[in-house]
Amino acid sequence: MTSSIPKPSEPIAGPGGIITRPWRNYLSQLGGARSLEEIWAALREIRQQLADAGAGSFLTRDTALLGVNSVQTLGQLSDGQVRIQLRGDTPAPAARTFYGANADGALGFWSNAEGVDVGTGLAKTLDYGPYDFKGELSNESDLPPVVVVGDAYLIAGYLWAGIDEGRPGDPAWDNLGLASPTTVLSLEEIPDSGGGALFAITRDQFGRVSGTSEATTDDLPEGVDSLYFTIDRARQSVVDDFIDPGVSNKAPSQRAVADAIAGGGGGGGGVNRRTVTNINHASTGPVSIDAALGDYFVVNMSASGDLEVVNPPAQNIGASISIEIVQDATGGRTLGLPSSFKALAGSDAQIQSAANARTEMVISTNDQGVRWKYVMQGIAA
Repeated sequence: MTSSIPKPSEPIAGPGGIITRPWRNYLSQLGGARSLEEIWAALREIRQQLADAGAGSFLTRDTALLGVNSVQTLGQLSDGQVRIQLRGDTPAPAARTFYGANADGALGFWSNAEGVDVGTGLAKTLDYGPYDFKGELSNESDLPPVVVVGDAYLIAGYLWAGIDEGRPGDPAWDNLGLASPTTVLSLEEIPDSGGGALFAITRDQFGRVSGTSEATTDDLPEGVDSLYFTIDRARQSVVDDFIDPGVSNKAPSQRAVADAIAGGGGGGGGVNRRTVTNINHASTGPVSIDAALGDYFVVNMSASGDLEVVNPPAQNIGASISIEIVQDATGGRTLGLPSSFKALAGSDAQIQSAANARTEMVISTNDQGVRWKYVMQGIAA
């Protein structure tokens, strides 16, 4: 054989997979060997050359593997070993994490919360389970000097928590590994900016606003205690001719006020002050004058009795009432006066006793009937 085995640095195939000339010549000669002994001799030469070559001798010393993007290589081919791995890789990534870049651009495995962002109207919170998350720190030296059990901080993606398991030195800040909180999305709280308008809204089955319109009180159901002041209710709450007299708690209407003004003076009967009330006293007992019925009374006496006044006007409201007492055909009926009645000078003390005689009495008060001032005189026939 005239040709020796090519040098170790000589590649077998060139660009396009075509065998190189040195190896083609060598293999051609090997194929044309005249005896088996020549073939064995060539194979022994190749084996010896491989044994003498040493690790990496088939490649140039500057041959290297290059990692691109997120892939990196550790070690050199000339040293016999190259490790290929992701930048920021970890042997056991935590649950609910992803590989990529965090907000600072650092590659590694990060909590899914790092990859979730929210838009307008939504809020993102992180649930760290049993730990009270206090915020993010730059490094371990920033942890508070006083350890609070249950408090937690985030440092470079790792969760540090205050732990007390009864060990020497506890409580202490422990690195619990890569943080993997639960991401909670909710509607963002909107502060009251004031102003605004009242709208009626329509929501679809998902709770979204699908329509709006200007709202009126017709859109709001009436409450139990706060009721709408309707026209009918307004009419029932004031005093007037066409209002049911049985309705209580009425407020004075304009007509009621006008009637009171037209009557002049401070009467005891309100809107009824000009009404004349006739009382037929036919049996022994009180002769009751109801000041609420008016200012004019005619008492027809066919039996004796004692005078009383009920429903006097309120304190500091003046009232004057005229009472005409008429004896029947028998006469001699007497009328007792209460102790609150105080006679004016020159006033009679008793009513006229003759048959069919008439006596006029005028009483007045301004202290809710505590004292009634009166004057009483007989009326000429």
